[in-house]
Amino acid sequence: MTTNKIITCHNILNPLDRTVRTGGNYKNIDEILKDLKYDNEIYDLVISKNSVIQDGFFEVESGDVVNISIVPKGGGGGGGKGILRAVMMVVVAIASIYTGGAVGAAYGMMYGAMAAVGVSVAGSLLVNALMPTPKPSFDFNKQDFRNSQAYGWNKATNQTMQSQVIPKIFGIHKITPPLIASYIEAVDDKQYFNGLYAINDGAIRSVADIKINNENIANFKGVSYEIRNGETTQAIVERFGDTPYDKVIGKKLSPDLTYSLANTDGNAVTSLAVTLLMPRGLWYANDNGGLANYGINVRVEFSKDQKIWLPMTSQKIMVTDPNSNRYDWHYDELTGDYVFDKIDEKIEKTVPYVTISGAQTSVIRKTLEVVDLPPARYYIRAKFETAPEVSNRYASDCYIEYVTETTKDDFIYPGTALLAVRALATDQLNGSAPTVTCVVSANSSNPAEVAEQILIDSGVETSRIMPSFKEWAKFCNKKKLTCNIVFDSEVSVKKALDTVGLLGRASVLQAGSKFDVIIEKTEILPVQSFLFGMGNILSGTFKQSFLPLVDRANFVEITYYDKNKEYEPSIVSVGARTLDNSRMTSKTSVTLIGCTDEEQAKSYGRFLLNCNRYLTETIEFEADKDSLVCRYGDVIRVSHDVPQYGFSGRLEADSAGDILTLDRSIEDFSHKGGAIYAIQIKNDINEVMEYQILEFISPDKVKVDLNGADYKKYDNYALGEINKVSKLYRIIKVSTGGEFTRHITAIEYNEDIYNDKENISATDYSLLGVRNLRMNEYLKYDAAKNIKTMLALAWSGNSLFYLVTYKSASEERTIKVFNSAFEFEAKEGETYEITVKDGAGYGAGKIYSVLGKLYPPEPVENLKASELRDVWVLSWDYLPPLDFKEFEIYEDNVLVGKTALNKFDMPKTKLNSKLSVRAVDTSGVRSKAASLDLSVAPLADIEGFSSIYEDNKNLAFWRDMGENYEIRKGFKFETAYSVYTGSATSAFLSSIGTYLIKAFYVNACGLRVESKNAAVLIIDETLAPQNVIERINSPAWSGHLDNAQLFGNSLALATDIPLFYHFDLLPNVDLDENIDEDYSGGRKVLSKTGYYESDKIINLTDAKLCEISSSFDAVGLNLNSNFDLLDNVDLAQNIDGLNSGAFDVAVEISLSVDGVSFGEFRDFKDGRYVGKAFKFRLKLTTRDELATPLIRSWSVIVDMPDVIESGSAFSDESGDTFINYKNNFSVSPKVQITIINALVGDDAILTNQSKEGFMIKIIDKTGASVRREFNYIAKGY
Repeated sequence: MTTNKIITCHNILNPLDRTVRTGGNYKNIDEILKDLKYDNEIYDLVISKNSVIQDGFFEVESGDVVNISIVPKGGGGGGGKGILRAVMMVVVAIASIYTGGAVGAAYGMMYGAMAAVGVSVAGSLLVNALMPTPKPSFDFNKQDFRNSQAYGWNKATNQTMQSQVIPKIFGIHKITPPLIASYIEAVDDKQYFNGLYAINDGAIRSVADIKINNENIANFKGVSYEIRNGETTQAIVERFGDTPYDKVIGKKLSPDLTYSLANTDGNAVTSLAVTLLMPRGLWYANDNGGLANYGINVRVEFSKDQKIWLPMTSQKIMVTDPNSNRYDWHYDELTGDYVFDKIDEKIEKTVPYVTISGAQTSVIRKTLEVVDLPPARYYIRAKFETAPEVSNRYASDCYIEYVTETTKDDFIYPGTALLAVRALATDQLNGSAPTVTCVVSANSSNPAEVAEQILIDSGVETSRIMPSFKEWAKFCNKKKLTCNIVFDSEVSVKKALDTVGLLGRASVLQAGSKFDVIIEKTEILPVQSFLFGMGNILSGTFKQSFLPLVDRANFVEITYYDKNKEYEPSIVSVGARTLDNSRMTSKTSVTLIGCTDEEQAKSYGRFLLNCNRYLTETIEFEADKDSLVCRYGDVIRVSHDVPQYGFSGRLEADSAGDILTLDRSIEDFSHKGGAIYAIQIKNDINEVMEYQILEFISPDKVKVDLNGADYKKYDNYALGEINKVSKLYRIIKVSTGGEFTRHITAIEYNEDIYNDKENISATDYSLLGVRNLRMNEYLKYDAAKNIKTMLALAWSGNSLFYLVTYKSASEERTIKVFNSAFEFEAKEGETYEITVKDGAGYGAGKIYSVLGKLYPPEPVENLKASELRDVWVLSWDYLPPLDFKEFEIYEDNVLVGKTALNKFDMPKTKLNSKLSVRAVDTSGVRSKAASLDLSVAPLADIEGFSSIYEDNKNLAFWRDMGENYEIRKGFKFETAYSVYTGSATSAFLSSIGTYLIKAFYVNACGLRVESKNAAVLIIDETLAPQNVIERINSPAWSGHLDNAQLFGNSLALATDIPLFYHFDLLPNVDLDENIDEDYSGGRKVLSKTGYYESDKIINLTDAKLCEISSSFDAVGLNLNSNFDLLDNVDLAQNIDGLNSGAFDVAVEISLSVDGVSFGEFRDFKDGRYVGKAFKFRLKLTTRDELATPLIRSWSVIVDMPDVIESGSAFSDESGDTFINYKNNFSVSPKVQITIINALVGDDAILTNQSKEGFMIKIIDKTGASVRREFNYIAKGY
């Protein structure tokens, strides 16, 4: 069975838009194309097998790879070139990469836009060799960034996510982020806008300069914000853990008590909030011309099925208890009888409606909420509970304004950086939603690293990204080229790479399955080069063109986005000095997206103008198989008869000694007296050598000094006058010509244009000289695998040969070379004096000190640290030299580990430290340190730190973070003392004071990591445990005795013989003189029932509902026990006492509703009683006249039932705020204030406390009034 791989590229401008079929059993191309669907009227197919272009029918064998590219007809061909020529454009830059000898033309078209040409306006053309096309400013809105909020012409707004992509930021840039979610939150009469914005796809470093409507957010009152940095495990954003949605209803409630209906749009709603609107306020116009308080009763209900309706509204009211059986009595003077009256006891009752009241003409809102519902669609209905007044003296209109439906999802948006803004609707913020902007820092700003990340984000594996990206990154750092860009609209991968490449002076291209980069920089010309001349340029294909200077721009306006001017578009102008003063200024303009630095924009402008001025010539030709290995960006040598800077062809025969036989007559050369000629020859391994012609032997034979070299028939040559033999060009386009030919477009090469100077010199090919001498050292293995140090030299010049002299303390040599590059083995530690001279004696020299193996290794790159709970996971990039040994890891300059890998797990033992990584070679030489400041990420600050009053104690609570927590009492967390440590999310606080809380964990290294900031809770007052208004305490037995007597501090029944002692109560038996006195059978009680009535009458100001309780301590006393008759004193547990079953003690109560007339005493039980005055007495009884109860103490407490009211509000910066109680307290209640999100030093000042309310202001540690949110709890009766 035949198995093969078929790759079809559907869109040549998007290399990722392709399909791959494997495991097929196709036998030929016809079977493959049978099922391929495409429009053959406008598209052609370019097909290759195993990287070789195919034309017509071919067979497919096992293991073959067939590449099919669907390309537009005429793309990259003559039609396209004709159009460019029509507008006098230089033909530049359609990339084509060839691997394995040949690749299809589709790849040339795939990256065709990566090189540059200017706009089609006469006199404003721009030329550069390799980089993507700079976009003209006047046509910018038609380009790929037209929908960008950062770069488009339309006013930037916070687009909703349905119409916007998540921004991707590289470097630092201002953005107008898209809005993920928003809703209006109504808190009664206050409305808050809540907006959640996506500020970056991925993690960020920082967010700064947050603005609302172009004004700093700090200038707004009632505005807060939260930031999430884009981690995958980031915390839920408060108020956006669930997804709310506001549905406008706008239905008015009818006075006839019928329901107004609404329903949710969502079918998975878990929380409902209904906002009622009173647009005219609530009031009653009284007879005095003022507004009096008026209230309406409204019932709101919800249902899942419209059958069972549940209340959203409820409140507690006091009503008469219909089941009360309590009575009082009074004396009727008319009848002379005592009359019993039923007591109307009040009890709390919950009613399914809410009362809303006011005395104001401004808008009133009331929000009702129900949470934790089963996910479903819900129905809502509302009506007046009682008919409202509708005359013109009342304002009672009520509407269902809107319903907020919330879906519970707890979505954290992992990997997306977020900004949440909560804004109170004020005079500063009203009407439509605000426009929010911010400056975000994220990712690298190095263009090479940006382009690499774009490829990775697009699904390209790092193994497919060539090492040339690292070289590009170093080039950008050296040239100070940066890319500060935001991608906030849809652009293709190719467009993104083009835009970034423009900033980094490079072009990204695809080489087979890998991605490479060509950099616009000076090239060190290799020994292996390309020579094209008459011998390998196909006849009739050579074309040479010049763009007249008048048609080129000499003044360019660069639009960039200045970081010092709010990232707004700014223009910098760069002009070139014209050699012809009479020439008019030819202006053009380009937009440099991603450039935020003025100097970088100017530098780019100078580069453009240098290209325009000095790259004046382009050539086109078609060549045979010698061109198959050429690629975009290569520097080549060209000789041709047309420009007459040399003649060229192929050798007619193998070299014979020093005699070369040419394929043409050169008789004309031999008659030019005084001229010196040279010949350049390319051998079969692509080496180009240059030799001076010593003698013209015949019209087609020359003599040279080959120095032992041999050349074969058909080797290419170029011949001409010295320095006019051939010229350097850079390939800017390669396209398919024939089966084994390529069409090459090249532009002249001038290395001086890359220095961005204002004035440079064009190469004069009639002058000699050595320029741009440069050198570097490197290590390599010799044949025996020993490491040796090589010093590589390179320079620019036009001579036939050069003399290279290198001199050190131990050696001196002069070598004749025939290329502009040379290398030799150098000795470590020696300093070399190096001189390069051309054939005419012109030269250049430098001094270089060789380090060799003592040369420090290159530092590591891209050092990163990822934080885990116990370790830092370190990683870096490094291309190890030949003598690499290991890496050393330092923390605060202390060695903590070694590794030969590009990663290391370092224990996390410090909150802040400096990390350093050095490469070490086998000689023990260390590289420069790559450093990183490490700061352990603190835990999130605790949210929701508040308290409630429970069981007469303050119970603090907070939002669970899954960590341990510590509460400290004091003003500074570091010095405060701990009152709670644990994992629970609530704790009782014992007293008033300032409480601070942080989350924390302790890792395996013993490092404690905690929240950055402590949440603060200030409890200002302690509530009274009871509302005690009266108390009776005995033994102060000063009341009335009836058949009762006092015995010391105790109370007993009266006896015929007074009680002298009670043995069990004797303080000291040894001192008692009557211990043996015998009263056996002689003492008894006078009556088996007796009373003690307290002389204290509880009097209240009015009849009140009271909570009354009583308690006493009583024992039984045997009146006639005889100590001497006990058989065994040690066994007697109770000498004089008796069991509780022999006696009884009861409390009785008498009530008065008017404070004058009292009812009869009756049995008392702890509970609630209504009265204005109360009397109490004790009833003592015994079943045995020889025994009595003995009461040691008795107490009665009259307490008002607790009424606890709680609420929240904000203090005012201008001073006092009045809080009006909702309950009608009898006296001023006890108030406790808890300041939410307090700052240390805050204090609540209460004044004018009364039963109606209190005044409050909150001051900071300086004594100034501040705005703070606070809870209050009022406890009274």
